[in-house]
Amino acid sequence: MAGLGPLRPVTDATWPERIVFVCKATQAAIVNRAPLHHAGLERIVGLVVLCGVKDRTVAGPTEQREAIEPARQLRQWARNTLRLADDVVVVHDGDPDSVMGWDGAMGRVAEMARRLDATVVFNLSGGRIAMTYGAENAWPADAPPPWVIHMAGAPLRSFLIDRVDGRPRQRALPVAERITLDDYLKFYGVLEYSLARREDAEGGFLRQAAAASVLYERSVTRWGRDAFRIWNAVFAGARAPYPCSLSLNGPDRALVGWLIDGAAIDGVSTAATTATVETPQSAKFLTGGWLEAHLYNLILHEFGNDEDVSIACNLSLCFAGSKREFTEFDIAFLRRGQLHVIEAKAVTATGASDGRFRDSLAKLAYLKGQMLGQQGQAWLVAPMLDDEDMKRGDFARAAAEAGIRLLYGPAAVDRLVVQLRALP
Repeated sequence: MAGLGPLRPVTDATWPERIVFVCKATQAAIVNRAPLHHAGLERIVGLVVLCGVKDRTVAGPTEQREAIEPARQLRQWARNTLRLADDVVVVHDGDPDSVMGWDGAMGRVAEMARRLDATVVFNLSGGRIAMTYGAENAWPADAPPPWVIHMAGAPLRSFLIDRVDGRPRQRALPVAERITLDDYLKFYGVLEYSLARREDAEGGFLRQAAAASVLYERSVTRWGRDAFRIWNAVFAGARAPYPCSLSLNGPDRALVGWLIDGAAIDGVSTAATTATVETPQSAKFLTGGWLEAHLYNLILHEFGNDEDVSIACNLSLCFAGSKREFTEFDIAFLRRGQLHVIEAKAVTATGASDGRFRDSLAKLAYLKGQMLGQQGQAWLVAPMLDDEDMKRGDFARAAAEAGIRLLYGPAAVDRLVVQLRALP
């Protein structure tokens, strides 16, 4: 609230029984959805979204990304998750850099609250300062004053701001015990597409933990990188049905045999001048799944006992109300109510892999913008790449511009664990 000065935390408050929630459209969707979750979704009877766009007909990419699309997602989420009718879900456009023009929006909010016999809860967090100040001060003088809250902390908590004897105070509002991964996805209007696929992957990765560890240890040696390069080139010519046999010449046989035989991979074996792959799952594991498995098992070992952490691999997603998958996380890492994602790339060189590598960066950049908010991190981990690979495709610059943490080289996995530990 503008001009209140320092805030002094005092005793906890309680949420109103019926709430018309007012917020600003922002890419950090959790800033708006976490307080609804903490209050209890059953208390929400109306939603008003202040959207910082002056004219949708001439809106540019920034307005689309930072205001119009987040507002659309909030409206859709209110319909699908909160089951609110269209007449109590309102999006009001206005100039995000002006304190003027918000009177109509706040007048509609006050009327909606009166009609629904509810308390207005106005979330100060997110959005531009000017629109926040303008909306707050446009509240009708003859209407009951709204509750004003803001979000802070990790995990996010809601705080009620008011005055006592002319001085500001800040009261912590009750929170849900724990935001689960399922809760977080619902905040963004998405659902897990295939629980069976994830459970199958996680079970397989746990069973093959030793094999994944061996392959990782060999991958960060010079011989291991060469062996994976040969294997990937040989396997590129493989075709279903399975089992399939792949021919290996003399030198290649020795190097690939060293790579495969010592790892004891389920469904993969070498004999004489051939390598046999029994199933599609075995093929996927040896052509990159081993790195996902190693990261998953390592992160599970390091953080699996933490009460405020959830870990999932091969997490496929679809929008609520849709039956089509739109993306998959190699590894999802939820800590203190904030989601982070990790993409594993077991490529041995850039060049021929440039397209796939850029696709992975683009995918992470999209997910970071749409689902991770300002605090969420996205990593791309490629332990078999080096400085020359990065220079060849200018990938380090591209990752930095997209806000992606790019880790490569033999120390990449160790650096990932250190950075995960340092998360707030």
